Amino acid sequence: MALPERLAVRLDSLPNHQRLLIAYSGGLDSTVLLHVLRRLRDKTPLQAIHIHHGLHAQADAMADFCAATTARLEIPLVTVEVIVEAAGRGIEAAARDARYQALHEQMRVGDILLTAQHSDDQAETLILQLLRGAGPKGLAAMPALKRFGPGWLARPLLELRRDELRAWALTEDIDWREDPSNLDIALDRNYLRRQVMPLLRARWPGVATTLSRSAALCAEHDQALTTLLDRHPASPSDADSLSLSALRDCHETEQRLILRDWLCRQGLRPPTQRHLHATLEMLLRAAPDRQPAAKLDDERQLRRYRDRLYLAPLDSESEPPSIPIPWIDGDRLTLPDGGILRSRISTTGTGIDMAYWQTMRRSIRYRRGGERLTPAGANHGVRLKTLYQQHAIPPWRRAWIPLLYLDERLAAVGDLCVAAPFSTRSGTAVTLHWSST
Repeated sequence: MALPERLAVRLDSLPNHQRLLIAYSGGLDSTVLLHVLRRLRDKTPLQAIHIHHGLHAQADAMADFCAATTARLEIPLVTVEVIVEAAGRGIEAAARDARYQALHEQMRVGDILLTAQHSDDQAETLILQLLRGAGPKGLAAMPALKRFGPGWLARPLLELRRDELRAWALTEDIDWREDPSNLDIALDRNYLRRQVMPLLRARWPGVATTLSRSAALCAEHDQALTTLLDRHPASPSDADSLSLSALRDCHETEQRLILRDWLCRQGLRPPTQRHLHATLEMLLRAAPDRQPAAKLDDERQLRRYRDRLYLAPLDSESEPPSIPIPWIDGDRLTLPDGGILRSRISTTGTGIDMAYWQTMRRSIRYRRGGERLTPAGANHGVRLKTLYQQHAIPPWRRAWIPLLYLDERLAAVGDLCVAAPFSTRSGTAVTLHWSST
């Protein structure tokens, strides 16, 4: 089966979508993908995206080439310039993170982003992960399809070899540009690609296909493990926190698996095995009256409160602003810490009375001390400190819970409760929904 027909089969298996986005670098792989998609074009809109890293002297020329190629193929192109800051992670990782963040920002609901990794890339990724001491999730390397932002990321060339793509491009007289940074063997992947893989192929010609198959088997193993962890008694039903007492009842291996899986679901890269073990030891063995914390990366930490583990920013002790934040219109307000407060219409008759919401001045403030309110349905007032204790709110989160004021009076505490004078039990009401960082 010819390459376009093979790719057509992959595209037919994709989820329903509104647009196909193509991560287009100008190199061989993405240029082949672009040309094949142009040939297979149906009514689905195509959008090419070129990420301009500015990491080498030919970056501008590469962007110009991409613009000329897409114009000739009548495919719209967006060029996004990014700033790559290594910050101790290495230039490869920093460039990858910047690239995917930029691609993420171009996504809309119903989009599928297509990238051009192939089986040789998959084999290289597997070896690099082995050298980093990765477990099954890391050894699964790159999935053919995964959730990405509001849509999906798909790799339709993952079962094809680099030499197949090159042969097709030469046969079809397709022009591409080589990224000069690919020659730099100081970079791990380039060293592996240019120095190691040729030796492996000389001894085992099918090494790329074999290693890609191993990655697929690891992916199956990881998916099965994830499914089993979902059924585990200690698996968190509340994604916001993790029960320590449930963890204590598990074997040490299970503890690490559950914590690692939970961190991955929060979008974090799990710590090393040694760090994970030390973190669990410290958090599980600390005295009940303590609130230990363990740093995970440059932005997040694990903190314990009562019998649960929470994710918290490293600067969780920072003070919120003291100046009121007006909420003039709209059903969404972005808060100073990056959290989101939304208002929604409720027909159940529970929430803030619509008349008050529409006629009173709305503002958001943060706790300064001494605030009280009588929650809807309660018979007496309560201090915010008591309310937070009743709802088991960790101390470091309390200062940043948004307080809604209507005409200078406390009307709601985040989405925990509404003050009785502003609540309604019948008719249309407004409910608040708070998403913290």
